[in-house]
Amino acid sequence: MKHVMICLDGMSDFPHPALGDRTAMQAARTPQLDALARRGAIGRAQTSFATLPCGSPVANLAILGYDPHRYHPHGRSSFEALAAGTRLRPGDLAFRCNLIEEKDGVIADFTAGQIDTDAASELVWSYDTGDPKLELYVGQQYRHCLIVRDAHVPPEELVLAAPHCHQHEATEPLLPRGTTPRAAMLAHTLRRFMADSRRHLARFPTRASMFWLWSAAGRPLMPSFEDTFGKRAALVCGLDFLKGIAIAAGIETKNIAGATGYIDTNLRAKLRFCVNYLRNYDVLYVHVNALDEAAHMRDPVLKTRMLERVDSELLCPLVGYLERAHVDAWRIMVLPDHYTLSLDGTHHPRPVPVLVAGTGIAADPHARFTEDAAPAAPIVIGQHMMEPFLDPRELRWDAAFAIRANRGERPSADEPVRLAQ
Repeated sequence: MKHVMICLDGMSDFPHPALGDRTAMQAARTPQLDALARRGAIGRAQTSFATLPCGSPVANLAILGYDPHRYHPHGRSSFEALAAGTRLRPGDLAFRCNLIEEKDGVIADFTAGQIDTDAASELVWSYDTGDPKLELYVGQQYRHCLIVRDAHVPPEELVLAAPHCHQHEATEPLLPRGTTPRAAMLAHTLRRFMADSRRHLARFPTRASMFWLWSAAGRPLMPSFEDTFGKRAALVCGLDFLKGIAIAAGIETKNIAGATGYIDTNLRAKLRFCVNYLRNYDVLYVHVNALDEAAHMRDPVLKTRMLERVDSELLCPLVGYLERAHVDAWRIMVLPDHYTLSLDGTHHPRPVPVLVAGTGIAADPHARFTEDAAPAAPIVIGQHMMEPFLDPRELRWDAAFAIRANRGERPSADEPVRLAQ
């Protein structure tokens, strides 16, 4: 049996006037998703939690079957450090280091004009931090990583701002702060690093004008996916934090040329890797970040077009391959990791819609896969979806499955959830 999970980052949304008061899921032409909705079942899952940041690291850990309350190291940056080929020691902290465009004291563009990786690499490698405890590593496009060795500051004592949630806002009030004396000293070092980066980046003919630090994290420790679930897994993605999660969990993953994690990502290359992995692995996790990026840009039309591209260029041929090569021995799940709102570019902790189809799925036909397709469906806690999804017995998205999956836990759909830090 082949099990495929496709996470379309930030796909779910609230209605937007530019789409006739519809969401991207409602407005997009998605014949393959519609076909799966007619032959499968739609439910809901809680992938954001009251005491954790509402964002992709938490949600993707949950979807992969790991309890984020136990395995989330506060931020995505430690996973990105793993992807960059380095390791964190006790006391070290990793930070996401974005290249941003700052104009007149305001975050004008959190992607620095969609800077490409080659140009960004020159900016990162040529920057002398001036401190042997500060190590800067190249990532992808505008996303990079800073490690502070021997920081010995808990991440929760730092107040940091995600730049994609604060576009067109003044930078000064968003600079790092500490809530304790030791954290305040570290925050001062971080602010100095960011201020010095302005002078460094001004020497280069790009739109990048500042390094922005956020998402502090200590080292992650996780059990392997194969030991936990008894199946070999592979991951196809373009984001370093997900590659880091894969490395930490012993999930096979490789760098894919053209898989940028952005709106220009190479879906054809991702499809080739999907097919290759399915020949040798039991579980395939596919992540597409383009929809989330479009929503952070506050462009619901672009988000709709990206969903249509994913449906035609990735999902349709992938389902076709499963039907030909694995006949009655495949199961698929399609879901967003969280809501990303095109209205203001922020995340929202509402339970996400989940579509399951394939072998052993008890069909509950719907015309379309949208946010409101199954408003009465029970809410399954995210980290408990994996085990029943991998179970070869018949799967129903009903109260019986919800109880089985949740193991008596109650979802926290109505509890306050803080945005990603």
